[in-house]
Amino acid sequence: MTEPDAPRPVAADRNRERWIDVAAWAAVIGVLALVALAVAGAWRWAERVSDQVAAMPTREVSHPPLPPPPPEPDGEGRMIRNPSWAARPGGEFPAEAARAGVTQGSVKMRCEALAEGSIGACTIMEESPEGYGFGEAALAGARRGRLYPRLVDGVPTDSDITFTTRFRIE
Repeated sequence: MTEPDAPRPVAADRNRERWIDVAAWAAVIGVLALVALAVAGAWRWAERVSDQVAAMPTREVSHPPLPPPPPEPDGEGRMIRNPSWAARPGGEFPAEAARAGVTQGSVKMRCEALAEGSIGACTIMEESPEGYGFGEAALAGARRGRLYPRLVDGVPTDSDITFTTRFRIE
């Protein structure tokens, strides 16, 4: 009687190695798929936030005009009233900043305070943080501000005013 042939250990090892290779590749493909889903989800989240910011209703806050301050003597016998806000300027929160996750910013500006009570040419002196659109938003908002102009002996005159516009998103 002859003994039955024993299973060949070499073929069994080859089969096991193939299954290990298949399992390793399946794991790599699974990890890559998870990374791709995470990246796609992050992009979708940023797009949703951008869409939400764009769809946010903008509201003009109308405050009753502030009373102008009384004129004061300037030491040369003239009565001076420096420009003051009748309606403070505002600005819409920049969508670019919201997309980047920035929640607040500020812009310091110097503007012409025109004799008729409006804002003239403006210059941005400081913007923080830079590159997210806060400067442009502050310039656009400054146009909506109204001033009590500078008075010299009761006569409205052009002057300059320096102010800071602050932005914050909830």
